[in-house]
Amino acid sequence: MKLGLFGKYILAKDNGEDIDPRAKYFVLRYDADAEHGAQSRTALRLYCQAIRVAQPQLADELEAAMAVEARKTFHISEELKSHDLTT
Repeated sequence: MKLGLFGKYILAKDNGEDIDPRAKYFVLRYDADAEHGAQSRTALRLYCQAIRVAQPQLADELEAAMAVEARKTFHISEELKSHDLTT
């Protein structure tokens, strides 16, 4: 597995418009199944704080989406704790 900062995804706009070839993007996977989902959600929470004044709707929507994933992670964790893995 390749580690570090490198090109991993091909991005496209959903409306078919070209992406600025000079633009830099960083993708965060924040779902419950992501290897670093909790860390990605922490980064996104900081992003939400930074954009709240300029884009309150985006901040609210991101926070709501992250809350759903955080609850899924909690439930997965609780399910694992409830199983006795010593038998």
